[in-house]
Amino acid sequence: MMTTLRTFALASQLLLVPALGALAAPPDAGDLITRAVRRFEALNDYTCVLTREELIGDKLVRQENIIYKFRKPFSVYMKWTTGKEKGIEVIFPKPGRQDRLVAHLGKFNIILCGFRSGKPGL
Repeated sequence: MMTTLRTFALASQLLLVPALGALAAPPDAGDLITRAVRRFEALNDYTCVLTREELIGDKLVRQENIIYKFRKPFSVYMKWTTGKEKGIEVIFPKPGRQDRLVAHLGKFNIILCGFRSGKPGL
């Protein structure tokens, strides 16, 4: 439920839509999608905090906060700030830098993973 509320709040800010109670009529879905696509295309980067919750039944077993940064065309940075994985960083730099994922697992542990371009199985 909390994720849904955060998503709605973010969408409202991105689209500059007033609160639903202030609207005279429901917004047109096609218009909202068009405006959202335009706003996204103008966006070059963003940063957010992802909260991951693991539930077994109704019991919260684990919760993690992850700082997530994205930059176009496709650079990704993630850092775990809580939980057992606290301190882990993962970086996938923009294409053209040998397409390598870099994982920093602690003080001195660094893992480089390469990715092949092209079709699988070739």
